[in-house]
Amino acid sequence: MIIKKFFLYILGFALLFTFVFTNANTASNLEKDTNDLYNLPKNYYTTNHLDHITKKIFKPSLYIAINGGWGQQTNMSKGGGTVVANLGYRFSQSYAIEFVYQNFLVSQYNTTQVNNYFAGAAKYYYKINDYVTAYAAAGLGIGHTNINGIANQQNAPNSYLATNNTWGGFAVFPVGIMFPIKYMDNLSLKVTYTYSISFSGNSQNFVTSGLQYSF
Repeated sequence: MIIKKFFLYILGFALLFTFVFTNANTASNLEKDTNDLYNLPKNYYTTNHLDHITKKIFKPSLYIAINGGWGQQTNMSKGGGTVVANLGYRFSQSYAIEFVYQNFLVSQYNTTQVNNYFAGAAKYYYKINDYVTAYAAAGLGIGHTNINGIANQQNAPNSYLATNNTWGGFAVFPVGIMFPIKYMDNLSLKVTYTYSISFSGNSQNFVTSGLQYSF
């Protein structure tokens, strides 16, 4: 009888020890899971923002952008590739000013027309949500046109040849949208449509895409 009670005590102690150990382990795991819950990635709360200036607290920011795409001048039968570089300063959540350089190449009549444009613009931003921001701008600029290989031209009209080594003013009106790049603070993907018209009346249309980085 004494031996039977002894074994019952041993069994009871073993069950109690197992219960305590199991609950302690569960509590430890719960604490670990709770700690891990708060160990979020450094930029967890900023990955859905375009950059510093789309957060709740606005901070003026300098930015740069590089874009590439395709363009067409309305008085020419062929289009060509274009590269655009922007340097801007966003001084409020809605407004910015920027300077633009654009290179536009068109191959036609066995020649290559090289256009270099320089412009300044005022820009308006509209934040649709944390994933999309729209923008529009208006500006004025000056451009230089040069024709490479003009000595080898074939059947080029005089109006085209007359553009060689010329300067002219123009107005430019870009509109577009930009999206944040997840896990990369301050970097955004942008898509832009640009309409420009020279003071002589010739117009151009461009579609470009690229990246914008805010400092």
